[in-house]
Amino acid sequence: MSRHQSVNSQTQQDHSYRMALNQYLQYWRRQDDLYWSEAQHGARERTLWTVTCYLANVAYGTGHASTKGQAKERAAQQTLAMLNYQQSAAWNMGCSTTWVAADTRSHTYQGY
Repeated sequence: MSRHQSVNSQTQQDHSYRMALNQYLQYWRRQDDLYWSEAQHGARERTLWTVTCYLANVAYGTGHASTKGQAKERAAQQTLAMLNYQQSAAWNMGCSTTWVAADTRSHTYQGY
Protein backbone atom coordinates (compact mmCIF):
# COMPACT_ATOMS: atom_id res chain seq x y z
CA MET A 1 0.00 0.00 0.00
CA SER A 2 1.41 3.40 -0.92
CA ARG A 3 1.67 6.29 1.51
CA HIS A 4 -1.03 8.13 -0.47
CA GLN A 5 -3.45 5.22 -0.12
CA SER A 6 -2.74 5.01 3.61
CA VAL A 7 -3.49 8.72 4.09
CA ASN A 8 -6.72 8.41 2.08
CA SER A 9 -7.74 5.38 4.13
CA GLN A 10 -7.07 7.25 7.38
CA THR A 11 -9.04 10.28 6.13
CA GLN A 12 -12.02 8.07 5.26
CA GLN A 13 -11.77 6.32 8.63
CA ASP A 14 -11.58 9.69 10.43
CA HIS A 15 -14.90 10.76 8.92
CA SER A 16 -16.80 7.49 9.37
CA TYR A 17 -18.66 8.43 12.58
CA ARG A 18 -19.61 11.87 11.28
CA MET A 19 -20.79 10.29 8.06
CA ALA A 20 -22.82 7.68 9.94
CA LEU A 21 -24.36 10.37 12.15
CA ASN A 22 -25.27 12.47 9.12
CA GLN A 23 -26.80 9.44 7.40
CA TYR A 24 -28.80 8.62 10.54
CA LEU A 25 -30.12 12.18 10.78
CA GLN A 26 -30.89 12.33 7.06
CA TYR A 27 -32.85 9.09 7.30
CA TRP A 28 -35.03 10.64 10.02
CA ARG A 29 -35.00 14.06 8.34
CA ARG A 30 -33.48 15.64 11.45
CA GLN A 31 -30.34 17.22 9.91
CA ASP A 32 -31.55 20.67 10.98
CA ASP A 33 -31.41 19.57 14.64
CA LEU A 34 -27.62 19.08 14.46
CA TYR A 35 -25.05 21.68 15.39
CA TRP A 36 -21.51 21.66 16.78
CA SER A 37 -19.73 23.88 19.28
CA GLU A 38 -15.96 24.11 18.94
CA ALA A 39 -13.37 25.47 21.36
CA GLN A 40 -9.60 25.64 21.08
CA HIS A 41 -7.43 25.53 24.21
CA GLY A 42 -3.73 25.94 24.79
CA ALA A 43 -0.77 27.26 22.85
CA ARG A 44 -0.56 26.81 19.09
CA GLU A 45 1.95 23.95 19.27
CA ARG A 46 -0.05 22.17 22.00
CA THR A 47 -3.59 22.91 20.93
CA LEU A 48 -6.43 20.88 22.36
CA TRP A 49 -9.80 21.05 20.64
CA THR A 50 -13.10 20.38 22.37
CA VAL A 51 -16.10 19.78 20.13
CA THR A 52 -19.63 19.10 21.35
CA CYS A 53 -22.43 17.68 19.22
CA TYR A 54 -25.93 19.00 19.88
CA LEU A 55 -29.20 17.53 18.66
CA ALA A 56 -32.22 19.79 19.10
CA ASN A 57 -30.30 21.91 21.64
CA VAL A 58 -29.29 18.90 23.76
CA ALA A 59 -25.59 18.01 24.12
CA TYR A 60 -25.11 14.39 23.06
CA GLY A 61 -21.38 13.89 22.66
CA THR A 62 -18.12 15.72 23.37
CA GLY A 63 -14.73 14.97 21.88
CA HIS A 64 -11.24 16.18 22.78
CA ALA A 65 -8.23 15.90 20.46
CA SER A 66 -5.24 17.74 19.07
CA THR A 67 -7.12 18.51 15.83
CA LYS A 68 -10.60 19.87 15.35
CA GLY A 69 -11.48 17.05 12.94
CA GLN A 70 -10.48 14.32 15.40
CA ALA A 71 -12.40 16.01 18.22
CA LYS A 72 -15.48 16.28 16.00
CA GLU A 73 -15.17 12.63 15.04
CA ARG A 74 -15.01 11.59 18.71
CA ALA A 75 -18.06 13.74 19.51
CA ALA A 76 -19.94 12.09 16.64
CA GLN A 77 -18.91 8.67 17.95
CA GLN A 78 -20.24 9.48 21.42
CA THR A 79 -23.45 10.87 19.92
CA LEU A 80 -24.07 7.69 17.93
CA ALA A 81 -23.37 5.61 21.03
CA MET A 82 -25.93 7.66 22.98
CA LEU A 83 -28.52 7.34 20.22
CA ASN A 84 -27.87 3.60 20.04
CA TYR A 85 -28.23 3.32 23.82
CA GLN A 86 -31.52 5.22 23.75
CA GLN A 87 -32.81 3.06 20.94
CA SER A 88 -31.75 -0.17 22.70
CA ALA A 89 -33.35 0.92 25.97
CA ALA A 90 -36.56 1.82 24.19
CA TRP A 91 -36.69 -1.51 22.35
CA ASN A 92 -36.12 -3.36 25.63
CA MET A 93 -39.10 -1.51 27.09
CA GLY A 94 -41.18 -2.30 24.01
CA CYS A 95 -41.51 1.22 22.68
CA SER A 96 -39.92 3.47 20.10
CA THR A 97 -36.89 5.68 20.75
CA THR A 98 -37.67 9.20 21.89
CA TRP A 99 -35.41 12.08 22.67
CA VAL A 100 -36.93 15.12 24.32
CA ALA A 101 -35.36 18.33 23.21
CA ALA A 102 -34.63 21.27 25.46
CA ASP A 103 -37.44 23.21 23.78
CA THR A 104 -39.89 20.45 24.90
CA ARG A 105 -40.49 19.13 21.38
CA SER A 106 -40.49 15.35 21.30
CA HIS A 107 -38.83 13.50 18.43
CA THR A 108 -39.81 9.85 18.02
CA TYR A 109 -37.94 7.30 15.93
CA GLN A 110 -39.28 3.86 15.11
CA GLY A 111 -35.86 2.24 14.58
CA TYR A 112 -32.96 2.53 12.18
